[in-house]
Amino acid sequence: MALAMKEPLSAVSVNGIGPVVVPIFNNPDCYVGMKIGIAGDKMTMDEYVAIIKTLKYNQVSYEAFTQFPIPGADSMASMFEYYNLYNPYDINLTCGSYYSYF
Repeated sequence: MALAMKEPLSAVSVNGIGPVVVPIFNNPDCYVGMKIGIAGDKMTMDEYVAIIKTLKYNQVSYEAFTQFPIPGADSMASMFEYYNLYNPYDINLTCGSYYSYF
């Protein structure tokens, strides 16, 4: 049985988190014990799916990934290369008991 998501779901982009997080890091004492919600958008599941369907996966080499103009690109490339070479996780051990409930 599938659950129908009737209400829109909140989401936030990486760019939207900064303006909320920076003041918290700069003034932590002001925020101790507070719950702070953050949302940059609210869309239905159909709207999220429509966006995801427009994405295209492009495989790139380790060397190409290290050259992406993003912080930590070389570290991320190394992580992905490690997973490609060694695939250290057994999905049955990490998720097996969780999925057995469904």
